[in-house]
Amino acid sequence: MRLVLAAATGLFFGIAWFPFMLSHDETVLSATVVSVVAGLFFAFSWYAFYPVLDRSLNRGARSSASRRRRRRR
Repeated sequence: MRLVLAAATGLFFGIAWFPFMLSHDETVLSATVVSVVAGLFFAFSWYAFYPVLDRSLNRGARSSASRRRRRRR
């Protein structure tokens, strides 16, 4: 799941960055290179920080689930 999210994020930002680069009077080749590099950067950053984000999001879910279990007893 982590790799799929990283690839999707990189692809999205790479495609989104391409028209922005072309609007700044860049050549198609340089816009493509910059878009690929931007996509790889976003994919790597998402892949690297996904465990931190996952832990912080699940911490709240686990604590509320344990509170519910304690109330039932």
